Amino acid sequence: MQEQFLEKLTIVIYTYNRHRYLKRTLKYWSSYNIKILVLDGSSIKLEDELIQLPNIKYVYDPRGLYQRLKSSFEYIDTEFMILGCDDEFYLPSALSSCVNFLIHNQSYSTCGGIKLGFKKDNNQIVGRDAYTELKKFSLNENCALERVKKHMENYTVAHVYSVIRTCKWDVICKHVFKKEFALYAAFELQIEFLLSFSGKTKIIPELMHMRNFMVKPIRGTSPSLDNVHSGRLKWWFDQNLQHEREDFFKIMSDACKEIKENSKYLLDEKYISILLEIFFKKIYLNKTNMITRYLSRVSKLIPRKIIRILKIFDFRKIKNFFKKIEFKKKELNLSKKINILESENIMINHLELNRIILILDHECD
Repeated sequence: MQEQFLEKLTIVIYTYNRHRYLKRTLKYWSSYNIKILVLDGSSIKLEDELIQLPNIKYVYDPRGLYQRLKSSFEYIDTEFMILGCDDEFYLPSALSSCVNFLIHNQSYSTCGGIKLGFKKDNNQIVGRDAYTELKKFSLNENCALERVKKHMENYTVAHVYSVIRTCKWDVICKHVFKKEFALYAAFELQIEFLLSFSGKTKIIPELMHMRNFMVKPIRGTSPSLDNVHSGRLKWWFDQNLQHEREDFFKIMSDACKEIKENSKYLLDEKYISILLEIFFKKIYLNKTNMITRYLSRVSKLIPRKIIRILKIFDFRKIKNFFKKIEFKKKELNLSKKINILESENIMINHLELNRIILILDHECD
């Protein structure tokens, strides 16, 4: 039965100059009856027998991220799809559960599962919390506007790496990837907005995604991948960027118009800007609160005169210092993390998880 559901799914993997991890991922999926679409923008084409496997479609396309993702709809012929990272793992049984849920619940546009981070530390695999807010995530309101508003008020990346109906993804490819904006993680925000508008969304209590914390994310290869979180606020509030924001709203409005056949509500550009303002104001408040919180911690350890000096330096260095400490405290042996998830009634397929662990155990650091 699981194989039957996996046949209806395509995993779209976008990759850039990380063939080591891509080959590991392709080998992992080689024994499953699931379609894999690889969009490789690397400087050198991958030469490996794995790309000749019948379930793998390898497309070498050294263009930008947006051009590659826009082209993905040309290759997907399954009813469902999911974006996958080249260095991470999905559990097939959880993917199957998500597809099964969407088949039997037509009012839902996406379905995802629980995420868990991993890394190797002194040859030991440790687990780390990843998107813990997904454990209580739900967008099951009948009103599309209520769903979007709720999501913008309590934003988290819940849909981009969930199982998506391909018909919804086609609309996203047509509109979102037509223009790239100098806004950090712009396409994530756009996809999250549009998918919550297009239908209800679900996170099932099953471990689905093993996220890799051993490798730094790819940054700086395109405007939307620049690692400047503060640039989000500048992009939103800077009057000199008003025309760019208007283009952004127009693209979102056009996408909503195409989606509207499944919704009683039509979002115009003005209302879209109002809903997005909720998101950006929340970022501003979070940033302000974060600065206050971290400086409060620092003040307990460092004399007041030094604090005044620190304030003129890049605050991100202070924040990252304490962030690393916090992450270290939350890291546990992977088996202990799994036990905690199960105590929270999260379903775990141990057979599939053990296969991932075996791959990591035999891999050089």
